[in-house]
Parts: sequence; C-alpha cells; structure tokens
Amino acid sequence: MSHSKDRQPLAESLSRDDLIQRVEELEKEQTRLKRQLSGVGGSSNPNLDVVVFRRGLNKLFLCLFGPAMMLYVVIAGAAMATRQSAGQTPMIGPLPLVDFGGIGTSHPGIGFGVFTFGGLSVGIFAFGGASIGLMAIGGGAFGVVAVGGGSVGVIALGGGAVGYIAIGGTAVGRYALGQRAYGKAAFGLNRQDGEAVAFFGRFAPWLRKAFIEGICHRCGYDLTGNTSGICPECGMRIAEDSPETSRYG
Repeated sequence: MSHSKDRQPLAESLSRDDLIQRVEELEKEQTRLKRQLSGVGGSSNPNLDVVVFRRGLNKLFLCLFGPAMMLYVVIAGAAMATRQSAGQTPMIGPLPLVDFGGIGTSHPGIGFGVFTFGGLSVGIFAFGGASIGLMAIGGGAFGVVAVGGGSVGVIALGGGAVGYIAIGGTAVGRYALGQRAYGKAAFGLNRQDGEAVAFFGRFAPWLRKAFIEGICHRCGYDLTGNTSGICPECGMRIAEDSPETSRYG
C-alpha cells in the first residue's frame, strides 16, 4: 500500500527556523564560492573572453603603431628635403638638425643629432636599429616614448615593453597591458587587475568588451542596479564609464 498521500512536501515538513537556517547556510556557501572565484585569473577567468581580448589588443596596436610609422615616414622625408635644400646639414647649436647614419662624419653608421637615423641613433627624435632619444623608434628603443621590438621608456610600446606605461606582447610596468602583463596594475591574459582594466579602458574602451557585461570583472558578482561604483562583494572599484555602471546604473 502506498503511503505517498501521507507524505508532506519538504517545505511543510520543516519548521520555519529550519528553513531560515538552511537559507543562511546556502548564502554562506554562495559567498565562499564567489570568494574562490575572485582568485581565478588569467585565461581561466570565466568573466574574460580571450578571443575578444586579443582582438582588442591587436586593434590598439594598430592605433598606436600606425601613427608611429607614419610619423617616421613624414620626419624622414622632411629631414631629407631640408638637408637637400640647404646643401649642407643645418645645425641647432652643437647638434646637427638631421643625421643619416653619420654620413660624412667621423662616426659612420651612428646617427647623432636632433633627428637621427641609423643602425644606432642617438637624438631628440631617434630612428634606427637601436635608438636612444626623447622619442625613440627602432628594433631596440630607449626613450621617454619608446616604440620598438624591444622598448624601454616612460611610455613603452613593443613586442617586449618595459615602462611606467607598458603595452606589448609582454609588458612590464606600473600600468601594463599585453598578452602577458606584469606590474602593479596588469591587464593581460595572465592577470586582470581592476585598476589596469579601468586605466586602459579609458583610452581603449573596446577592451572592456572582453568582459561579460553586468558582472564584476573580478568576482563575478551581479552588478545589476549598482550605482555606488564599487562591487559590494569584493570591493573592486568600477570605472564610471564601464558597462556595469553605464548600462545598469
């Protein structure tokens, strides 16, 4: 004989205090799991779309390297025209305005001056295989603004970049963005620091599309309706123009 009619639903068989206790236990377990998720970084971060991130990084490279290469062509053309029209190399104080690889000097192969070009270039604006200058572009570049295969500068862009602001295939800096990023605030496939996401997101907002909208980048908390600009779960600050606050705030 079946006793199914005599059985009561689980909710009815538990007292109100038991239900409250179970709900509290489930909430504690949910909090624990979210805290575990906050430690997940790199390409394992479930909130990060790796393909979209790579596309966004490539777009940024095009936006930065394109103008740098155009600047190189324009300056080189202007420098050559200036030298030809003057008939000799114009001087700015002790420095030649233009030096193409030390041609006609005692240091052939080495460019030295204001605008310099060569295997080794040292100048205010230096372009070469290895370049040192206020702005340096080359295979190896060292300057305030450095662009190259390997670059070191306050602002460094390159395959390998080291600087206060570093953007590259591998980037190391105070603010670092790249396939592999290392520093105090890093945004890469290996790490996604909230400060770096907010910083680079101001200049390249399309990078934020790599994250699932409406959730915290760090812990996955649902930010629907959030107006404080701070994730209530993990405390990460959300940029004012981020998808979380603009779409849901």
